[in-house]
Amino acid sequence: GLFKHLYKMLKPGGCFFYADASVSKNKRLEKQFIESWKDFMVRSGIPKGKIGKVIEAHRQYDLPEPIETQLNFLKSAGFKDYDIVCCREKNAAFFATK
Repeated sequence: GLFKHLYKMLKPGGCFFYADASVSKNKRLEKQFIESWKDFMVRSGIPKGKIGKVIEAHRQYDLPEPIETQLNFLKSAGFKDYDIVCCREKNAAFFATK
């Protein structure tokens, strides 16, 4: 996978930082996050008629995973030190070192 490839590319002590969308395991919270995201898109100038297409493309092409799953991807790739450095609603930033 991608994380295993990145792990192999890093020198010992090298670090990897990435940010990604995530999903909540709690259905009620996930719905609330989606509504907040829709509000953000409207405030950003995206026409309301296109918001559904943006969300559908996100689900189809981004394949968001829960934060715990993303942390497990890092662990499975071989990273020993990894954590979330920032998390807000559907977005999380991760840091890992080899």
